Amino acid sequence: MRCGSARGQLLLLFLVPKLLLHRLFPDVRYSLWIDGKLKLVKDPYQLLEIFLWRKNVRLAISRHYRHFDVLEEVEANKSGGKYDNASIDNQIEFYKREGLIHYSSAKFLITSDVPEGCVIIGEHIPITNLFTCLWFNEVDRSTSRDQLSFSAARSKIRSRVLFDN
Repeated sequence: MRCGSARGQLLLLFLVPKLLLHRLFPDVRYSLWIDGKLKLVKDPYQLLEIFLWRKNVRLAISRHYRHFDVLEEVEANKSGGKYDNASIDNQIEFYKREGLIHYSSAKFLITSDVPEGCVIIGEHIPITNLFTCLWFNEVDRSTSRDQLSFSAARSKIRSRVLFDN
C-alpha cells in the first residue's frame, strides 16, 4: 500500500471490503456495501430490485450530497483537513494531465463525478469487478479519499469499453 501516512494506510484497509468485496467473496453474485454511519431499513432484495434490476444496471453508488464536481470536492477535502493538501494537489494534477475536467451537463448519463460511497450496490460481473479494482488501485496510488479517484477510474474504464446509450 502506498498511501503515505499511517492514517491513510488504515483508511485504505477499510476500503478493501468496500471496493474489493468480490475478491473476499468470489462466489457471491451481488453485494451491498453500507457505511457504518447508516442503518439498513429495507430488505436487501428490495434495494437490488429498485437500484439494479428495474434500471437494468450493474452498479449503483450513492451520489455526494453536496458536490458533483471532483474539483469542488478537492477544495472541500483540503479546507476540511481530510488529507495532506500536497498529496491531494499531486493527485489532482495527475488527473488533470490525464484529462480531468470540471463536471458539466455535457457528461450526460453521468449524474455526478463525486460519489458519497456510503452505499454501493453491485452485481459481480467482470466489468464491475474490473471497475472496482481500478478504483481501488487509484486510491492506493494516491490518497485514500475514494471520492477524488472515482471519476478518474470511471473515465479510464469508459474510454476502453463501448456502452449502449
